[in-house]
Amino acid sequence: MGRTTYNITEVGTLTNTDGVLSGFSSSNFAKTPMTFTWGNNFEFKYKFTYVSAGRTQTLVSPDESQAYGSVLILANSSNYLNILLGSNNSQWNISPDNVNALQLTSGNTYYIKVTYDGTDYKFYSSTDDETYTIFRTVTSTTQVYAGLGLRLGIEGYQNQNSWAGSIDLNGCYVKINNQTVWEGVTSYPYTGTHIQLRRDTASKWSEIDPVLLEGEVGFETDTNRLKIGDGTTAYNSLTNNIVTSPSIKNMLPITQSAYDALATKDANTFYVIIPASNS
Repeated sequence: MGRTTYNITEVGTLTNTDGVLSGFSSSNFAKTPMTFTWGNNFEFKYKFTYVSAGRTQTLVSPDESQAYGSVLILANSSNYLNILLGSNNSQWNISPDNVNALQLTSGNTYYIKVTYDGTDYKFYSSTDDETYTIFRTVTSTTQVYAGLGLRLGIEGYQNQNSWAGSIDLNGCYVKINNQTVWEGVTSYPYTGTHIQLRRDTASKWSEIDPVLLEGEVGFETDTNRLKIGDGTTAYNSLTNNIVTSPSIKNMLPITQSAYDALATKDANTFYVIIPASNS
């Protein structure tokens, strides 16, 4: 069982369903926990679901109470998505352009990606995160204003124009100089111990007739029977038989809370509940 971290700072109360954020308003939004120095080699991506609201909506904005600078992604009342980029706090160097904007459909999920190589800003879109189409290219050597974080779901300048749909953190990241400096979700795999049972056929167990250590488990692979040793009684004389499912091949120590949280239980695993202090 793994662990998931959502790499945002929530302001107010958002609905977070496995990393999908919704319920944005002037008092409910998210922020990146760091600022960004963009430079001349970066890439960022956001995954979102669009809901038309007949007004301007902000997907991403600078985490700063100023009108310009850094990155601003918004949808207007005509359902066009524009990406604005600024090098200072007095103007947008790349401003809205509905001719080359992305036309959105209410209810659809999109991925948008922006790359910069020191010469060209390229804006991409996709509906499946596999096939991307460039919808705008701007040639410029002007770099994006550095030192600001980003807000998700609200315009930072006046805390307005909240996003009506959702933002999926699982599809969001920022890369600078080909290194991921922020991702919406970080997943850590389960690294606990798996125990493989001492096992053999029933006839082999009977032939050898060992004395199992106290608490040691012996598994008969052809009868699916378990015996638990007491440290003194030979195997054939043990009477504490446990018949298991034919598919049981492994044993997993796990705390009660972790076991209860499992969405599904592995049919091939025998779960052993252990105290939380031993996990």
